[in-house]
Amino acid sequence: MTEQDIREKLSAPLIDFIGRKIEPADLEARLRQTLDATENAHLTYFGYLYENRAIKAASRFINGQDMPEDLLRREIIDILLEFREYAYHSDEDEEAYIDPEPTDQPVWKIYYYDVVGLYYHRTQLQTLSRINPDYELSGAQLVEDDQVDVEIPKYCFDCTEAELIPEPENLHDPHAIRVEMAGETIGYIKKGQTQEIQELLDEDRIGNMSCQITGGPFRILYSGYSPARDKAIYENVEKEQAAYKGELRLCVGPKLEMSSLVGRRVAINSEEHEKWFGRVYLYLESEDDIKGQESLLLDVEGVPTIYRIPLHDILRIEVLDGE
Repeated sequence: MTEQDIREKLSAPLIDFIGRKIEPADLEARLRQTLDATENAHLTYFGYLYENRAIKAASRFINGQDMPEDLLRREIIDILLEFREYAYHSDEDEEAYIDPEPTDQPVWKIYYYDVVGLYYHRTQLQTLSRINPDYELSGAQLVEDDQVDVEIPKYCFDCTEAELIPEPENLHDPHAIRVEMAGETIGYIKKGQTQEIQELLDEDRIGNMSCQITGGPFRILYSGYSPARDKAIYENVEKEQAAYKGELRLCVGPKLEMSSLVGRRVAINSEEHEKWFGRVYLYLESEDDIKGQESLLLDVEGVPTIYRIPLHDILRIEVLDGE
């Protein structure tokens, strides 16, 4: 087996775990089984990563040694990225970058809308949230993790699936559109944007939809310096009353799940760059991403690295090849 073959076989259970096809409690056994069944894997760098990082991380989780599931998932993602980086430099026949020709493959145009009124539904928001593990870290741990002078939200919102419900009977605004997540009302589409969304709903042109919730109570560890003591000093501040923000993403085009883009060659227009070409390496849900945002990891053509592109920065996605 070539190193590329070995990498692909060993990657499979890692990708399945990130895609939630493997339960965390079953990960270690699956990793060991895959490693044992893959010819010459122990002789490669990939096998080394398996034994020294992936299997050990899964073992720590199963044994309850301070390894929350979201941290385990992040570590597995890091291992996958290291697989890819090592393999890139070991591949001698790297394909040359070619600007692709237009295709008849799916195209999403992506639009973003503000969701308002979240303050009045903060009780419902509580049912959709979980405590951010970073929020409970000590000051020393925050310093060690380089999380100083940054807002650390108290709550994480893993749910992104949303439903739009027009309210023609609404006495205040007959054009109102309610936003629900997991059966809970979390707010409304901002007035003035409802007409264009209603047209998309009527024409059944929305191919994918999600809502990202951010904000709320947070803490921040401010850094400073004491000349008298000749050392760094820190002040921990907690803010219990802070605004929640909601951002609705509508992908206008064919009905596809975002995860179905993994492995497909795409062209992406984002706010940061006019256009990217590459293959989607991973789709990260908000709880998997280190910054708590939905993201695509794009293996950019002609560039020896992978770029993380937050979905809220993407304006257009064009699929350039079949499934």
